[in-house]
Amino acid sequence: MRYLWLILLLIPGLLFSDDIIPLQFNLITTAYNNMLTGNYELAEKQYQQAAILYPQESSAWEGLLWSLNAQGKFRKTLKTFSDAKTKLPEPEKLYNYYAYALSMQNRFPEARFYYKQALENMPVNPLANEVSCEGLAYAYLALDNFPEAQTYFSRAAFISHRPIPAFKPSFNSTVYYKVPGKNKTAYGLMQSAQYKSAKLKLNYEYFQLDNAYFRDLFRADFTYQFTPLEAGINGSYLSGKDERVYPAWQIGAKLCPKLYPGKIALNPELFVSLSHYPRFNVQQISFQPQVYWRDFSFAYALHSVFMDNEPSSTDSVHFAQQLSLSKFLPGDFKLGLYCGFGNDTWMIDNSGVIIDTFNQNGSYYGISLGKELFKHFYLYSYYQKWDSEDLIYFSLAGIY
Repeated sequence: MRYLWLILLLIPGLLFSDDIIPLQFNLITTAYNNMLTGNYELAEKQYQQAAILYPQESSAWEGLLWSLNAQGKFRKTLKTFSDAKTKLPEPEKLYNYYAYALSMQNRFPEARFYYKQALENMPVNPLANEVSCEGLAYAYLALDNFPEAQTYFSRAAFISHRPIPAFKPSFNSTVYYKVPGKNKTAYGLMQSAQYKSAKLKLNYEYFQLDNAYFRDLFRADFTYQFTPLEAGINGSYLSGKDERVYPAWQIGAKLCPKLYPGKIALNPELFVSLSHYPRFNVQQISFQPQVYWRDFSFAYALHSVFMDNEPSSTDSVHFAQQLSLSKFLPGDFKLGLYCGFGNDTWMIDNSGVIIDTFNQNGSYYGISLGKELFKHFYLYSYYQKWDSEDLIYFSLAGIY
């Protein structure tokens, strides 16, 4: 609701247009006054009546969408917009209201599209433009694109003559526990810090086999966003009991354009990595596109791994693929479905996990469920099944 108050300012100019006849004027102004005094349900009924009686009067539809959004009836806003756009000669006047409801339903690619359409189709309406710019800024933040968000926050501030919002560093502290197979357990801690376009993430993991120390891992990731892409570097150090494998280190880099064709968001990431183990090296290149549509996220990853062994006659190349689908559910839940196939040994998967084992587990499928708690915590659980083993993972993140 951060910028819903701005939408309120769009209504008065529409109320007093010369072509509104007295009955329309009385009905719409009464509904408007009810909105100002917080009688949203009554205002909704009055705006609904005005929209039925005068289906080509845009202020009736605007008021109706405004009243629905004020009550949190976002699904009804979406349906009402579909009805209104077939009746109005200029439906773009409703785009800000529609985009706001979309964003509140976690449909950020569409919200971005309609805010941008509103901005482009109402160039002489500064109040509507301010709503569009601020809405675009929050949509880009939700899509993890800070440079574009900053651009539109600046435009909104220029229109309103208000200062640009002050951006403070944000932090995420996560603890996790996982059971990646029989007699295996791992404990981990992740700490991230983000300021504007820069993000640093640190990870430590302690891995046990048969309830005894086997391996630990230190990892650092740094990403920076430019317009229109994100670049990142990462590095890991592993130490452990198996002298064939440890100590080991890994360095990698990624490049990910952030594209917005129509009502979708597309992030086609390219990742390269070099890992050194005592008896061999591993070179990896991965193509990992991700598509956001409505409140869905689709991700695919194709990994090519070259193992540089000693002697060179034993060098090999293998491939692995991963697929995932996630969707927002009612109640701030997020559901994820996953599968993978191919040879994933010595690979870094699409979530950054280093698979440091000679054993190939083969194809898998998985399911996850995440839930935001009190706006400052995020609880996440994941289950994965191979032919012979299971993986169970739990994490709790504190966001501040």
